[in-house]
Amino acid sequence: MLPHASYYDALASLPNPRSQEWQHIAAGLVVLRLVDDWLDTSKHSLTAYDYNAARALIATIPKGSPLKEILDNLVMAVEHAGSPHSIATVVTGIFAYADQLDHDAQFSLSEDVLENFRQRAIGLQDSALITKACLKLALNYRLARKLRLAEKFYDEGIFYAKQVGDSVGAFKGECGRAKLTGMLGNVDAAHIAFETLVHNAKKNGDTNLVSSALHDWGHLYMSTVDDGKIALPMFEEALSMCDGDAVYLAADVAAARLGVGDIRRSQETNVCLAVTAKHRRIRWQAVVNLMYGEACLGNVEQFHWYVSVLDPLTTHRYFRYLYKTVAAEGFRILGDTSKAATWHTEARHLEAGGLMNNRQDERKEHAPSTDA
Repeated sequence: MLPHASYYDALASLPNPRSQEWQHIAAGLVVLRLVDDWLDTSKHSLTAYDYNAARALIATIPKGSPLKEILDNLVMAVEHAGSPHSIATVVTGIFAYADQLDHDAQFSLSEDVLENFRQRAIGLQDSALITKACLKLALNYRLARKLRLAEKFYDEGIFYAKQVGDSVGAFKGECGRAKLTGMLGNVDAAHIAFETLVHNAKKNGDTNLVSSALHDWGHLYMSTVDDGKIALPMFEEALSMCDGDAVYLAADVAAARLGVGDIRRSQETNVCLAVTAKHRRIRWQAVVNLMYGEACLGNVEQFHWYVSVLDPLTTHRYFRYLYKTVAAEGFRILGDTSKAATWHTEARHLEAGGLMNNRQDERKEHAPSTDA
């Protein structure tokens, strides 16, 4: 099979090679091939031409973009590394790149990067790297609604984490697995698992792990019974304990506030996130929840303005699914049951066709949107 075939498929689906998306994908592909060539050689065989070609494509990415910095750092790490060539040199950069692809809902590309890296880790019999790759793949598949594949990689990641004594990795894997259990229909078992996980994390005094578990548990309530009253205090407690990137938690607090009728405060937070968040998924979640908030406030004109403006912009399959699902709920709230039914059907069609692919061919069954 052609290495990084998903990248070639993605480029082939984009008609304009001068578009920003085409340039971002092309830059990522060239850097990945550079890293592959470097890892596969026992001596320094890459030339200045190879590095300059990669940098030329990275230069097309706008200044200040997280992607630009990540790819630049990967090229620099390889260029200035000594011998022998070690996978440890590129671990941080590769996972940072995969994370950025997830933030942009480029799930098929993230899958490509992570699976390639997982296969290398298996070849090296590096259980710690296998753990990390598996858990990231599991999250990727869960977001894309490929739940059985997510289940497979959660189980594999948890197994390897326990094998190397990675208690944090095992715990986060168990949280993801519990959430997935609920998404697969066994909600009671999922709640029991979360009760145990939160209890154990609090007993050990690890606030970051408590935060992680409460965040996932809150999502379970939002995605299964759409209960913001239970999820909101969980998200708020998780946010108070989080000492890392809290942007996803902030977005979910805003979504839960919509669920309990605190529309004004939710709208204020979503405006801020839509303008300032670095992650594309967060920006889009905030915008569609602003649209939903207008429906909750009964502002028919403003709601229809969002629908008309967003519709031609949602060429990305995952974001179109999210937009269609939330807009359908907005139409229902405003009493247009016919349009609500039509848009729910279109959203389910997108989900059934798979959310790994980036282009639409025309997310969650309840609004407001949280990122599951």
